[in-house]
Amino acid sequence: MEQEFTTMPRPTWSGFIRLSLVTVPVQAFPAEASEQRDFSFHQLHKKCHSRIRYKKVCPVHGEVPNDEIISAYEYEKGKYVEMDDVKKKEGETKSDKSIDIENFVPLASIDPLLFEGSSYYLLPDGDAGSKSYALLCKAMQDEDHCAVAEAVLWRRNRLLLIRPQGHLLTMSVLRYPKQLRTPEDFQDDAPSAHANAQELRLAKRLVGELSVDDVDWSKYEDTERKKISKAIETKVADEEVIESEADDDEAPIINLMDALKKSVAKSGKRAPAARSSKRPATVRLPHAASHHRKPKPKAKKRKVS
Repeated sequence: MEQEFTTMPRPTWSGFIRLSLVTVPVQAFPAEASEQRDFSFHQLHKKCHSRIRYKKVCPVHGEVPNDEIISAYEYEKGKYVEMDDVKKKEGETKSDKSIDIENFVPLASIDPLLFEGSSYYLLPDGDAGSKSYALLCKAMQDEDHCAVAEAVLWRRNRLLLIRPQGHLLTMSVLRYPKQLRTPEDFQDDAPSAHANAQELRLAKRLVGELSVDDVDWSKYEDTERKKISKAIETKVADEEVIESEADDDEAPIINLMDALKKSVAKSGKRAPAARSSKRPATVRLPHAASHHRKPKPKAKKRKVS
């Protein structure tokens, strides 16, 4: 398959594969090329094309910093238990630097539904572990087996599948079996109709005609991604480019008071001091400062005769 990337990605994890007394130092690299990931689109304000920002806001205290946010579980409506201390202890129960192999099994025995989607290449970390790495990879390849392992990766306990591909080891994150529904859960919705002998024979013939020894994966391509990429290139080439009126590095202005303070600062004038009176302070917009109207004279009261 065609590869668009040329630079070596950075490892997202480093540690050890542990098999009994054998320790293999490895580094994990994402199998998915960053250039091939889904396009990430930004949301812009339609009027000024500034980036839409999202803040963490408490309905009582407004915006809050990250160090004032905790994790909690809602066990009843509106009732929570704090879980930060439990999550911290969970990560400390096992080493986050060791992948412990539990068993070796044939790949065909792994239910594809268990695959979560995240996969990595495991490369030897340094020359010291190269021999043990190559030995483990070759043994698994000759026996046509893969390894089931557990580890704490990225602060979570993970179920893993390690298998050889060529001279390299790959690692795929699996779901825990109890996270999946079973076929029995849908037993009541299973079709009740049965195919007759002739229909079954024709179906088998069709399967046989479409069967191949090996799939040519190079013919499969994400055509939707190709269309989007081409559309982006065309718009850039035709200069259909929009620019933001605001500096994306600046903090977004999301309320009137922020807007007023910013306008006053840009005009070079000091913002009016806050008043202690119960009556709300009147704030005048800077651009209207030179257009004050003189108050109209009060109408004279007519004497009633």
